[in-house]
Amino acid sequence: MRAIIFSIILLCYSYEVFAQINLADSVTNEPVVGATVYSDKGLFIGMSDEKGKIDIDSLKKVDISQVTIQHVAYENMTLSYEAFTMSNRIVLTQRNIEIKEIVVTDRSQDDYVVLKGYFRVHDLMNDKSRYLYDGLIAFYIPLKGKDRIRFQLLEYRLFANEESLAEANKLFGKLLSERPQLPTFSRESVVRHLPKGNSLIAEGDKRVIKGDGLNLGFVQHTKSGNTQVYFDRVPPQSVIKRKLFRIRGEQYRGLTIENYSHTDLDNPAIENLISRVTSHVGAVQRKKAYGYVPMESFSEFYVTERSYLSEEEVKDLEGSFTRSIYLEEKSKYTKAFWEDLKGYNIPPLAEGVRKQLGNELKEY
Repeated sequence: MRAIIFSIILLCYSYEVFAQINLADSVTNEPVVGATVYSDKGLFIGMSDEKGKIDIDSLKKVDISQVTIQHVAYENMTLSYEAFTMSNRIVLTQRNIEIKEIVVTDRSQDDYVVLKGYFRVHDLMNDKSRYLYDGLIAFYIPLKGKDRIRFQLLEYRLFANEESLAEANKLFGKLLSERPQLPTFSRESVVRHLPKGNSLIAEGDKRVIKGDGLNLGFVQHTKSGNTQVYFDRVPPQSVIKRKLFRIRGEQYRGLTIENYSHTDLDNPAIENLISRVTSHVGAVQRKKAYGYVPMESFSEFYVTERSYLSEEEVKDLEGSFTRSIYLEEKSKYTKAFWEDLKGYNIPPLAEGVRKQLGNELKEY
C-alpha cells in the first residue's frame, strides 16, 4: 500500500512539473516574460506569464505539429509540439538591437526626439489571420510641454485574408469591422499612465506594478544592462468584461512590454526606448447565435534610428506629417525594407505566419 501511495505522489509531482513550461534566458537564467507561442499554421496558442511560465492546460487546443516561440528580445525558437509540451525548461538566446546613438553636448535646445523604426501588426479573428502589415515609421515626440506626437509613415505593405474579412462583416457588420491602423504610441512609458487603482511600488532593486493586491507587472534592470517594463492590465486568472449596446467583450490579456537602454526605473525615458510590443487577447460577441469570437492583436515597434530636433526644425516639416492613423488599404513602398530586419536583429515572423503570406494572406 505504501508503494502505491508513493507512486501516486510521484505521478502527481511529475504532472505538476511538466504542466508548466519555464522559459529562461540562456545566459542570465532570468525568466522570459511575454513570449508568444505560434502554431505551425500561424495561430497564436499561448504566452508566458510574469514569471516566464506557460501553463500547458491553457494552450489553445488545435492541430499542431510544431510551435515557434517569439519574443522581442530573443531569437525565435521552433521545435516540435511534443518536445515543447514535454519540456520543463526552455532557454532562449538574447537578440541585441544596436542603435546608432546621436552624441549631443547640449540638449537644452532640443524639443523633440525622433524615433524612426520598424513596425509590424498581426490581427487575428476566430483563429484566422485577418490582417498583417509592417513598415517604416518615424515618431516625433515632444520632450517639453504637452504638444502632440507627430509621425511620418514612410513605407508599408499590407496583407489581408479575404475569407476572414468576409467573416468579420457577417459577424459584426462593416461598421464594426476594424480597419488596419498604425500602432498607438505614447510620449511616456506605460508605467506613467497606469489605469486607476494600479500603482508602481519599490520592492528591492525592482519596481512592481500592483492592482488590488495583485502583481500586474514590473520594471527592472536586466543583467544585460537594459531596462525592461512588463505590464498586463488584466489581473492573473481573471477576465475584464465590457458591454456596449448589444456588443459584449472579454479581455484575457492586455500586455505591454517595453525595452530601454539603461534608464530610471520610476520614469523610463522615452528617448531611450529600444522596442515596444503590445498584445491584446480576448473575444467579442454581437449575437448570441454566433457566440464569443476569439480576437487577438499583436503590435510591435523597434527603434532603428534616434535623433533630436528643435521646435523650429519640426515646424519646417509640418507638411510632411501623416494625418491619419488608418492605412489606405494598399501597400506603398519603394524598397524591400523587410529584407533589412536581420541587420537590426529584429525578430522575423513566426514560420507559420510567414507561410501565409501570398496564400491565405494576400498583399493589397
